[in-house]
Amino acid sequence: MAIATRIAGVMVFSNRSTVSIHPSAEEEEGDTPATELSGGYEVANDEIFEVTDEHIKEVLDTGFFTLRPPSLLGWAHQTYKEYLAARYVVNARLSAAEVMQLLTHPDDPEGKLVPQLHETAAWLAGMMPELFHSIVRIDPDVLLRSDIAGVDVADKKALVGALLQLFEEERAADDWNFAHVIES
Repeated sequence: MAIATRIAGVMVFSNRSTVSIHPSAEEEEGDTPATELSGGYEVANDEIFEVTDEHIKEVLDTGFFTLRPPSLLGWAHQTYKEYLAARYVVNARLSAAEVMQLLTHPDDPEGKLVPQLHETAAWLAGMMPELFHSIVRIDPDVLLRSDIAGVDVADKKALVGALLQLFEEERAADDWNFAHVIES
């Protein structure tokens, strides 16, 4: 599992969609060579272990991945990748400020979350309450993708207030099709 979270983290935060499993294959932009995933160390069950090519091959041979011809593997479901990437970040014990640096683009004047990272951010917000607070302030509509059932009442109120402010300022995301909900 530690290696699966590593692979997910690498792929999500480098915007890669597939793993190239044959070193001689011509790689496309968006591919992660399997050989680049090994090296370094991970922790599992409070034990530190070196990540070898064999470990990577073993994980790539699980149900997390499916074959994408000619010699690529992709995640069997996008949610696996997003959730496991969030777990990787949590396991790395990054601060909320460090995680926000991963989730935002430095050139965005509004400091909004990178759209491709919204789902991972939603998972992270559920795992890191302090990150939830940061996201409420800058991009609260992303949190509608998260599991807010486990959030305390004060945080739910803060989220609703931030969302109402977005509506009042007519800055709410239009990908939720709220007009359809309101009409029905």
